[in-house]
Amino acid sequence: MSDRIDNLDDYIDLTNPEIDLGAYKIFVKSFDCQLIGPSGEVYKGFILAKSPSGLAYTVIDTSFQYSNKDKRFPVRLTFRRTNSKLEDKPINKGNRFQRIAMEDGGDGYREFWKVIAFLMQFEEVVGTAKMLDVFQLVSKDAVIRSLKDKKISDQKQELLDYIEESDVTIEDIVNALVNKTRISDLEEFRKLLTDENDYINKYRINHSSEIPRPGNEAVWNHFLMNHKWIFGLGLDLRFMNDFVGEAAVGNPATDGKGNPHVDMLGWTDYTTLVEIKTPDAKYFTSTKSTTARANTWSFTPGFIDGISQVLAQKDDWLATHNFTPIIHETNGVKEILNNTLVRTVDPKAIFIYGNKSVELPPSSTILDTLTKRDTLERYSRNNRNVTIISFDELYTRAYHIVHGKLPPLNETAAQPDPFDGW
Repeated sequence: MSDRIDNLDDYIDLTNPEIDLGAYKIFVKSFDCQLIGPSGEVYKGFILAKSPSGLAYTVIDTSFQYSNKDKRFPVRLTFRRTNSKLEDKPINKGNRFQRIAMEDGGDGYREFWKVIAFLMQFEEVVGTAKMLDVFQLVSKDAVIRSLKDKKISDQKQELLDYIEESDVTIEDIVNALVNKTRISDLEEFRKLLTDENDYINKYRINHSSEIPRPGNEAVWNHFLMNHKWIFGLGLDLRFMNDFVGEAAVGNPATDGKGNPHVDMLGWTDYTTLVEIKTPDAKYFTSTKSTTARANTWSFTPGFIDGISQVLAQKDDWLATHNFTPIIHETNGVKEILNNTLVRTVDPKAIFIYGNKSVELPPSSTILDTLTKRDTLERYSRNNRNVTIISFDELYTRAYHIVHGKLPPLNETAAQPDPFDGW
């Protein structure tokens, strides 16, 4: 290409807002390439900017020459400041070079990046991506675009290369993916806990085929069964290997029907019973019973009945566990677990009930609220057989697993010590 060109029409005028670069192509011709317009016309470059008077222009001359080394036609760019006759602007006396600025819209910086984006569409011809890989960092979008254009096997290899070169371990990647999923789970937990925008009903609709029973208790049972990690660091800081949902605890097998059921039967090496109610269940009556002693408050019948239910389930399981196989189902396949490995000795019983941060706000200084909190704490500390935990406390523990800190107080979660054993 010569240094002097006589016609501005030989350039694609990017200062014209009606120009659509999607209609332009790069055509391979022997050992060179041509920039072709929508009607087949050949162009020599681009106009990036022009002065309001039309006396000065910023243009890019383009040329494509085949490279044996790159096995492509890498584009060569020449930037020039010219007049309407495409004569190079002379250097002012005393200056060693001509400065071509692209600092604002009038200088054509947007048009310049349009050119770069246009050229990158023809990677197989001009090899722009190859140059970028060598000489500069690429954006996340560029990496994703590059991966999508490759076969699955090549995608895997490229990802492994990225991991190896960045000194990131596979464990780091897995942990990051797990944490991302848990952040999403935690947000769903929060929406269920607050019933944000009628979220409980939306959850039931989304999982209608999996939640046949009415009531919110069935919704919570489904959510916690499908997000078992929430219990992970809560049970003596040991991960619960698995749960049997709605396990029958008084019949010949844990998947039987018509017998006493516990919401979850979990195990590490020893079994744990988990009974789930709902966050809106109340611990205390609204008014103090006349039979309540000083510095105490009356529990609701629902709470006392729930404790009695858990104790009855525990007795049923203790009486039947030796001849009640634990049937575990994975992806529709049922298997009987070895009762000599999954043992039952005075099983831990966990009762998930109510929302302390709503019914018994930790920041409250009202005497009746303080009396209720102390009454529940005394009852919980002296109850050896059943561990009582509220839904907001369970959320707090799950939040700590994910973020390593307590949640904000305005997320309706109480603030217990996350490492206080159940």
